[in-house]
Amino acid sequence: MNSIYFPYGSPAEIDRRIELRTRRRAILDRKRNLAAADIVLHEFERHGDVDRYRAAHETLTEGALADQPSRTLLRETARGFDNEN
Repeated sequence: MNSIYFPYGSPAEIDRRIELRTRRRAILDRKRNLAAADIVLHEFERHGDVDRYRAAHETLTEGALADQPSRTLLRETARGFDNEN
């Protein structure tokens, strides 16, 4: 099934997805510290819609700052705001 949804995934990538799915399932099935989840099941989209979503996600990911530069920018902006007041 993974090869249908992720046709370009390597065997290692598919194994990683299975492991992640197994961990998520364990979190949802646990008896203590119950987790709340919003889940969409069997949502089918046209390939063009999925391709556009993936392209938009990739564009946003490329334009996003890495963790450290993002924190630095946030701190500088906050300092500037504090200095104005």
